[in-house]
Amino acid sequence: MPKVSKFTEEQKVEIALDLLSGKLSHAEVCRKYGISSTYAYKVKDRAIELLRQGIGRPVGRVDAGTEHLQKRIAELEQLAGDQALAIRALKKRPDTGGHSGGASGIINQRASPGPGFRDSCGDGRTLGGE
Repeated sequence: MPKVSKFTEEQKVEIALDLLSGKLSHAEVCRKYGISSTYAYKVKDRAIELLRQGIGRPVGRVDAGTEHLQKRIAELEQLAGDQALAIRALKKRPDTGGHSGGASGIINQRASPGPGFRDSCGDGRTLGGE
């Protein structure tokens, strides 16, 4: 189970700003918020990392990695939609009674239980190749 922070995001921002502004010493910030020196450095390092990632990127613009993933998601959603339409069309297609390919062709190519086996529909067709 992940550890729950006792500080809200806003409080972490305040800690980071106090550390980065230099108005208070590192020790004073630790005393003010009742945090360890190690935790203060972690908050400060994380704030610096986020600043470096964000500088130079216009507000609202996503980075290249995120943009690539969004395009990939759109491609996969399109593929899933195309497959759903194909499945729906195959289900609605009347059975031609032969090996016409498509879903019925795939079903007819399966191994049969043996010669003379009748299907469960009772229409008299055999599935065993007779």
